[in-house]
Order: sequence, then C-alpha cells, then structure tokens
Amino acid sequence: IRAEDKTKAAFRQINDRTSKLKKSFGGLAGAAVSLAGVAGLGALTSKLLTLGDRIGKVSIQTGVSAEKLQAFQFAAEQSGVGAELMNKSLQKLNRNIGEAAGGTGPAADALDALGISALASSGQIKSTEVIFQDIARAFGDVESDAMRAKIASDLFGRAGVELIPLLRAGADGVDYYGKQIESVGGIINDDGILKIQEFNDKVNLLSKSFRGFLADSGTFEFLGEIIDGWTFGVQKLNEKFGDQEKKVRDIATISEDLKLT
Repeated sequence: IRAEDKTKAAFRQINDRTSKLKKSFGGLAGAAVSLAGVAGLGALTSKLLTLGDRIGKVSIQTGVSAEKLQAFQFAAEQSGVGAELMNKSLQKLNRNIGEAAGGTGPAADALDALGISALASSGQIKSTEVIFQDIARAFGDVESDAMRAKIASDLFGRAGVELIPLLRAGADGVDYYGKQIESVGGIINDDGILKIQEFNDKVNLLSKSFRGFLADSGTFEFLGEIIDGWTFGVQKLNEKFGDQEKKVRDIATISEDLKLT
C-alpha cells in the first residue's frame, strides 16, 4: 500500500511539473507573439514614415498632388510597372511640359500628335497630373505601335515605353485604379503626408542634436576612460589568475614527483 501511495504521489508530482511547464511555455509563446507583433508594428510604422516622406518629396518634384500621385503609383503597380518608375516618368514629364509650353523639344511634337496643348484656356501651363490624364485619354487613339513607343519616350523618357500598357488602358483605366485604392483607404491624404514629413524632420533634427552632444561634451573621452578602466581590470585579473594557474601546475608537478619517489 505504501509503495502504491508513493507511486501515485510521484505521478502527481510529474503531472504538476508538466502542467507548470506547459504554462511556462504558453507564457513564453504569448510573449514571443507579443514581441513579434510589436516588432512588426514598428517595422510597418518605419516603412510608412519612409513612404510618406518619399511621396511628399516626389509630389513637389513632379507637380502632382500627393493623393493623385499615390493613385498613379498604384495604377502603375497594377499594370506591372513599379511605383519608382512612375515617379521618374512623371519627373521627366514635368520637365518636358515646360519645354513643350514654349513650343520646343520632342515633347511638344508628341503632345501635338496626341492633340493636347500644354496650355490651359487661361494661358497658364497645365499641371502635370492634368496632362498625364490627357495623355492617357488620347493614347488609345494612336494606331501604330512604333508611334506609341516614340510618343511615350518623348514625353516620359526611356521609361516611357514601359508605361504603354497603362496608357493604353486610357484615362478610365487610370481612374479605376485610383478609385480602387481609395476604396480600401490605401491613400494617405495631403495633411497626413505633411505631418509625416514634419515628424521625419524633427527626428532628423533630434539625431543631429545627439551627434553634437556626443562630439562636443567630452562624452567619448569619458567612455574612453571607462574602457581604459575595464582594460586595466582585465589585465589584473589575468595576472592574478595566471599566477594561480602557475601555482597549481607547480603543485601538480611536485605531487607527480612525490609519487615517482
């Protein structure tokens, strides 16, 4: 009976320990999931800040509003063209519009071929986003593949040829992609872009202030003194334990000699 009681008690202990172990692993798993979630959120936030800042800068460079730029980028991505290629194409178009407005350059001939004027009825130069939509609207009427390639290259530079699939979808196709991304809340509004840029500027300023603090306040000199202290301490420990090791070896040698005698 006593043996049976001891056996039951032993199994109870095993079960208790197993249960505690499961709980421990469960807690670790939960903690790991939480940390992964925090890390993922941090990475997403960092990516969003970088993206928002980039959109704001490209918007200024191209003369396209931040919201419309995101719609154009998404349309390009859905057509098999990267967002960065769309950025470069719009930057090139923005420069070419200035020349076309003066009636000079290949872009002027390309716009004429499409029946598009770089000037509005008021005499002002049209915005890049308006002309881009005009181009998409008229591009489908160009019958020759060779002419499409020439017009696209003259307007958007070397990357223009890659935009042909999107341009052939027409203005309706571009608008469709814009509405699609807008319907899922995938566009950061202009105010949000501005706030992101301001935040990034503040972070950059803060990093520069830390750089100045570390360089000018003697912090590195102080840290160097700490490292020197650690180095001195390690050297002393090596000397001490080196002597101890030598003593142990000497004792071992003497013991061996005594055994031999």
